[in-house]
Amino acid sequence: MKKIYWFLILFLLVTACSGQQNRENPGDSLEIADEVTFTSTEAANLGQETPMMEQSSGPLTARIFSMADTTINSEQLVIQGQANEEVVVTVNDELFTSQKDMVFALPVDLEEGPNLIEIVISDSEGNEVYFSITAVYEP
Repeated sequence: MKKIYWFLILFLLVTACSGQQNRENPGDSLEIADEVTFTSTEAANLGQETPMMEQSSGPLTARIFSMADTTINSEQLVIQGQANEEVVVTVNDELFTSQKDMVFALPVDLEEGPNLIEIVISDSEGNEVYFSITAVYEP
């Protein structure tokens, strides 16, 4: 099963890096996130007041450390999350892998007004969890 998982990751990476896009819908291709950072759980400095959403599918449990609906006055919102397994994470059109129990952080650029941020976290066995965040940017 791990071979299939790594083949899928390799396929997605090669496809995303090839620069070939669907000519009818050029916005349908995924980009590999290069701004993502990873931190151990202990070093992530997540306090008890940190908002958290959690979902499970089979053995996969994933957390997003953000409010589902928020209004901010910054052009960027940093999406932080964690999973108890090695996973593939998609945040809108950004794709990356995250190791087991590592906290990832990805800055997302916002446009003025409401912004929908969709997060999909999946493991090698096909378990997936979905999160949706609405961030309203008011300068």
